Amino acid sequence: MLFTESESAVLAFPAEEVTAVYNPTLGAVYAEGRDFRLEQGGRVLRRLPGSTMPFLTRERLYPSPERAVLFPDEGANAIGSASGSPTGLVCFDRADFFARHQVSIDYRTRAPFPAIPAADPAKLPKTRKCLCEKKLLDIAFIGDSITDGWNSTEKVGVAPGQAPWPGLVTERLSRRTSCRMVNGAVSGSGSASGVEHLEACCREFPPALLFIAYGMNDLSHLSEEGFGRNISRIVDAGLAKNPDMEFVLVSQMSGNPEWDLTPAGKDTVFARKLRQIAEDGGARLAYAPVNELWHALIAGKRFLDVTGNGVNHPNDYGHRIYAAAAASVWD
Repeated sequence: MLFTESESAVLAFPAEEVTAVYNPTLGAVYAEGRDFRLEQGGRVLRRLPGSTMPFLTRERLYPSPERAVLFPDEGANAIGSASGSPTGLVCFDRADFFARHQVSIDYRTRAPFPAIPAADPAKLPKTRKCLCEKKLLDIAFIGDSITDGWNSTEKVGVAPGQAPWPGLVTERLSRRTSCRMVNGAVSGSGSASGVEHLEACCREFPPALLFIAYGMNDLSHLSEEGFGRNISRIVDAGLAKNPDMEFVLVSQMSGNPEWDLTPAGKDTVFARKLRQIAEDGGARLAYAPVNELWHALIAGKRFLDVTGNGVNHPNDYGHRIYAAAAASVWD
């Protein structure tokens, strides 16, 4: 979570006991009663006066045009096209700024964890057979900058060095069988580039299991139908490469609601289309419910608590949400 000058932040679930508050990037640990206090039935963590916990001022959250270094300039601290902002700009960083300013909280709660839909045993039969027989599984990931790894701490090169979601998924699969993996994601790309990205992956090997994860860069300009057509073209191109290929259609997180290029609600529209394509596509297509799990876990929280760059990337916590949803299709 991230503290602002209001000095309070909302937890995802009511905490009975906070066991640790820390910032792994800074190597800092914070103490209850000195740095923070739990309030409002365990739903709010309040930053206390004199605390060393990081926080952001309103001026940093909404930079003035006079003080802003705008993306894509080197050292950018702001990005435009933010009609929800009082200055037209919002805080942005392509590296470790949010990792240094967000705080991790471990706590005990009695609240139920949002349920991830059970895997459909009829989906991905060849992948399941490979896992059962412990045969080599060739996997590939295509997508945008989130799938490329931004802003996981491994990608930006700071502690704790957590891998992005494709690495986390590959690690989970590797516990079941041996894997070869290629990540063909390209930052800044959209679903229209998916066939090209698949072609690049196939130069390494034609995957048996392909994760398709686009959407964030399509939100502002592509219709639900156009997005669906692009995804279907990728599936058709994959089957032309390998008639036995299976696919996981990965839905997406939401973006900053104050940024015009990530309009609120459009992520859910795209998720609905992916779910429909997977349902209509038979056994070879599975749907990874990132979008549903994302919204369930951040309900009542601010986007700034879970972003890695301020507008359209997850932090480490968000990458774990992606990995959990993606792995749910066979677990």
